[in-house]
Amino acid sequence: MSQLGSIFEPDPGVGPRGRDLRAGVTVPGWALGHDEGCSVEVPRDLPALGGYAQRVTSDFDAGDAVQLRLPADFPDGGTLRLRGQGEAAEGGRAGDLLLTIHVVGERRPPPSPVTALTWSPGQVLASPQAPASLVLWVALVFAAGAALLVLL
Repeated sequence: MSQLGSIFEPDPGVGPRGRDLRAGVTVPGWALGHDEGCSVEVPRDLPALGGYAQRVTSDFDAGDAVQLRLPADFPDGGTLRLRGQGEAAEGGRAGDLLLTIHVVGERRPPPSPVTALTWSPGQVLASPQAPASLVLWVALVFAAGAALLVLL
């Protein structure tokens, strides 16, 4: 099990350390502060001094996709450090992957999925996305139908 540490503490690893690698990714604004986050593509081969270097992938990554969960106030152009996901070093520990995050679009949550609603006679169903005028119209039609049944 890995142990969490502070970025201000020295890394106690032994042996040579791999190079830090850098990449830029684009994240939609709605993903900031979202519980599920978003998946971004980060190539395995990244530019490094003297050519290209292969980055270490996390057990949580799926291929080239990296799952990011960022706070709602994460700044556009901010850098996120993924410790141990840089270049591997033979006989030592991997460097870090530094992702520059570019935020595009509005910073608001995505529309929530429609949830299943139960219905019993006499209830008017409305989803959170239904405009108030539609709910009022359905209620009036239902009331008119009920009044017509009473008269008959």
